[in-house]
Amino acid sequence: MNDRNIGRFWLDEHVIRNEPEKAIAIFAMLKCVPVQAESIFADRVVEYVAISDRFRNIPLGEPVPDYALTIETDDSGWPCLVTVTEY
Repeated sequence: MNDRNIGRFWLDEHVIRNEPEKAIAIFAMLKCVPVQAESIFADRVVEYVAISDRFRNIPLGEPVPDYALTIETDDSGWPCLVTVTEY
């Protein structure tokens, strides 16, 4: 991973506010380092820009790509798998 493996994704505000341990688990599975976070009030999400080896390497000056996260949970509702798909 380097500082050009960068991407943007969103997490539901509810997870951040009420279940931060699950957000931490998601970040750990992504092996990501958030470098920017912004609350999008109207959508009730937090938008993250982060570096992760799960994101493609982008050339300097190219727009940061958007990624969808598909989060699978176990029977207790705990995140167990995160799939990353570029839009």
